[in-house]
Amino acid sequence: MFIEKLEQKMGRDRPIFLSDIFDLFKDYSQAYIYKLIKEGEKTGKLVKFERGIYYLPTKSYFGESLLSPNEVAFEKYVSNGDDNYGVLGGLSILNYFGVTTQVPQTITIVTNKEATRGRKVYIGNMPYIVKKSRMEISKTNQAAY
Repeated sequence: MFIEKLEQKMGRDRPIFLSDIFDLFKDYSQAYIYKLIKEGEKTGKLVKFERGIYYLPTKSYFGESLLSPNEVAFEKYVSNGDDNYGVLGGLSILNYFGVTTQVPQTITIVTNKEATRGRKVYIGNMPYIVKKSRMEISKTNQAAY
């Protein structure tokens, strides 16, 4: 029942954050949720990407699907469904629009979800620079930002 409810709400091959699991199962205690997560990991239906980030893999001819660090970073710092709270910055945005052909080794993200002025985070051994936004980023002003 736990895995089926997660799949119905979150979908397969998408990052599922621990906070999302706690929000989905509010009537369960944290200890019981951790127990359900461990059982899901043992059966192979739930895979741990890194601390606090899980996903439901799909099985294919080549094996289980893998989660991209870019997917996790964008879900965590840029957009989660209808909720937008970040944008690309630096060389990343210039490359995206074709202004430059340089491909940045470290992707810069400007987001509402950062409290410090800027820091370097690693998601799946890939470096990202996460910076605090000077003004609130929302769906209405994301393109202008």
